[in-house]
Amino acid sequence: MNDDDRLSGLSGVLDRATERIATPHLAATTLRVAGARRARRRAVAGTVVAVVAVVGAASFVATQRDEAPPAPVGSSPATATSAGGIDPSAQRLWDPFTLADAPLAESVLPERLDPPDLPPSVLDHPMDAAVLAWPEEGEDVKLLGANGEWRCIPGTDDAATSTWWYSNPALSSDGSRVALTTEEGVLVVDVTTGDQQVVPWPDDLAPPWDTAPQVRWLPGDAGLAVMSWRDNRAVSLDGEWSEAPFAGYSVAIDPDGAIIEHRWRTSELVEWQDGKVTSRVDFPWQGERFVARHGLVAFTTGSLGDPPRGGPVVADSSTGELVAYAPIRDPHAAYSDNGGLTAQGFLHEDTVLLLVKPDAVAEQRHDLDTWHLVAWHFRTGEFERVTSGADPMGMIDVAPDLVTGD
Repeated sequence: MNDDDRLSGLSGVLDRATERIATPHLAATTLRVAGARRARRRAVAGTVVAVVAVVGAASFVATQRDEAPPAPVGSSPATATSAGGIDPSAQRLWDPFTLADAPLAESVLPERLDPPDLPPSVLDHPMDAAVLAWPEEGEDVKLLGANGEWRCIPGTDDAATSTWWYSNPALSSDGSRVALTTEEGVLVVDVTTGDQQVVPWPDDLAPPWDTAPQVRWLPGDAGLAVMSWRDNRAVSLDGEWSEAPFAGYSVAIDPDGAIIEHRWRTSELVEWQDGKVTSRVDFPWQGERFVARHGLVAFTTGSLGDPPRGGPVVADSSTGELVAYAPIRDPHAAYSDNGGLTAQGFLHEDTVLLLVKPDAVAEQRHDLDTWHLVAWHFRTGEFERVTSGADPMGMIDVAPDLVTGD
C-alpha cells in the first residue's frame, strides 16, 4: 500500500458517533473531582512520569525518524528566486525590539492585554465568540471576546498537571469553541452556549505524561487533531478516535481544507485532504511551528540565508518556493528553538499574525517580559503591532479571522 492510499480519510471518522459528555457544568465538576484525586497521587506520579518520560522519548525517536532535521543544504536558500519573482533576501534585517514602537494595527483587541483575576464563567455567561484564549499557571483558562469582555473556563486551573502546569487551548477558526487537553480527556467548550464535553482518552494516550498532547482543530472545525509523543490521532466531537495519516509536530492545518505536513528527512511538503496525499513538493527550508492558508505556509526558521539567520518565513505550499523572509539576528535561538516567534495564522492573504517576544538575554534586558502580537505584511516587509502583554501571553491561542473585526 503506498502513501497515497495509506489510511482512509478522516471524514468517515467524523461521521461516526460514540458516547460523549455534554451536560453543562458536568465536565467542570469532573475536572474538580479529578484535581483532588491527582493531588493524592502526585507523589507516586512523579516517579511514574520519570519512567514514562524515558520510555516516551525513546518511542518518539523510534517512531518519528522521518522528522529528523536534514543535513544543511549545499546552496544557500536565500539566493533562490521565490514565487512571484520576490527575492526572499530582499527584506531588511529587522530588530523585534522595534515592535514596541511599531504602528498600531486596527483590531478588536486592546492595545495591552491585561486579563482580570476573576472574570465571569463562560458556562454561566456565554459570549458571541472568543478571539483569544489565555492560559496561565494556577489560573483558569481565560477567553477574550470581540467586545473586550473576558470570561473563564472554570476547573481548568489544574486540568493537566503531569509535569507541566499548562494545557494548550485551541480556538476553532470561528471562535465558537475552545478545546484543551485535561487528564481526563479532551475538553471542548462551546463558548456561545456554555455547553461542554470531555472526550475520554483511549487507554494508550491516557496520563501520566511528560508533556501533555497538543490539540488543533481539523479543517472546517469538524474535529480535532491530537499530537502526542506516541503518534498523531484524529478525534471527532462524538468521541471517535483514529490514527492520523500525518506524522510529527511539523503539521499545518488550513481551516479551509488542506493539512500540510513538513517531512524533514525527505525535505518535502506533503498535502493531505480527506486522508489522502494530494500534493508532494520539494521543500529544503528548515522551519518549525507551521500554519497554512491561502495556498501558503508560514513558519519560523533558525537557519536561512548567508550568514544563516532566524525569522518568519512564508512559502508557496504548492511549489515549495519562498515568498517572503524577514531575517533576525538570533544568536541564542531565542526566536526559533526557544519559541520566541510563532506564526498564529493568516490575517489575510498578504498578512501573517506573529507572536513575538524580543530577546531580552541578547540585549541584557532582564527586566523585559513583554510579548507582542504583530501583523507582518510580508509582501512589503512592514510590521504593525496588534497588542502586547506580559509573559503568560506566550501561551495564547488566537482566532485570526476575528482579530480585525471584518
